[in-house]
Amino acid sequence: DLVATMLVQGATGLGKAALQRTEGAIINPNTELLFNNPNLRDFNFSYELAPRDNAEAKMVVNIIRALKTSMAPRRTKSTLFLKSPNLFKLSYVLGRGGGENKYLNKFKLCALKGLTTNYAPNDTFMSFSDDIPVRYDITMQFQEIVPVYQDDYQADGVGY
Repeated sequence: DLVATMLVQGATGLGKAALQRTEGAIINPNTELLFNNPNLRDFNFSYELAPRDNAEAKMVVNIIRALKTSMAPRRTKSTLFLKSPNLFKLSYVLGRGGGENKYLNKFKLCALKGLTTNYAPNDTFMSFSDDIPVRYDITMQFQEIVPVYQDDYQADGVGY
């Protein structure tokens, strides 16, 4: 009866009122508190970038530009449609010999949703002789594009 009533609700648009009128009952709202839908996780990373010379400063500029370019949507040749921005595979890497650190959380595929760049940290702007700033503070906001499911926890370590 509950399934039939819910189908009628969906078809007629009456919503919860149909169940209240026909059965004299309501769906337990506490179940909605426990689980409504899976959430996509957000991750923020902040870095201070302080190049020591002009060569490193140009590398920092290239890194910031690559991040900005990667998070922007792409146009098709006809410009009628847009393609999604690049996606990022994030992981915490071990310092010795590489590989993924299993004692820190894992990430699913992510999109870069936001990038803020402060070109004058501590309210002070300084630059090299060619006007490239000597310090940057960047903050990146990533969001996973797929939720984490219970069966994702297969390997040892912390998992997701």
